[in-house]
Amino acid sequence: MSGASEMTGKFLQAGNSAAFRLTKTGPAQVELPIRSTAVSKELEGEWKGDYELTGYARHVTIKLSNRGAGGATADFVIIGKKVNNLPVDLVTQEGDLLTVESHATGLGYEGRFDKGSGQLKGTIAQGPLEVPLNLTRSH
Repeated sequence: MSGASEMTGKFLQAGNSAAFRLTKTGPAQVELPIRSTAVSKELEGEWKGDYELTGYARHVTIKLSNRGAGGATADFVIIGKKVNNLPVDLVTQEGDLLTVESHATGLGYEGRFDKGSGQLKGTIAQGPLEVPLNLTRSH
């Protein structure tokens, strides 16, 4: 480091080397990772629904809970031929839109809360596949 705005060094790759000098030219332009947000009280709790994919019925349960400053978390379970407990790493709510994502499995749910019916109306997606999935609060 040469002061607060310059870095010099030697770049090495495959037996080759090249000197370099990097100079800071403006403010950092970094996109921070999206973090989970809290969900409203009307969305906290357990939601259930069913969908069919490739001829097999699947039962879905998503249990949403807030965890303070860490935003919301979810238990996301899909039961088809076997029980799949999906590792959820992102839960966000913007207005009436809820998103629950499991990046490790590539699965996600996106739905809008319909106050009239009390349902979450949306889709479950894995890669390019999207299937309608409406969830109803479990009592």
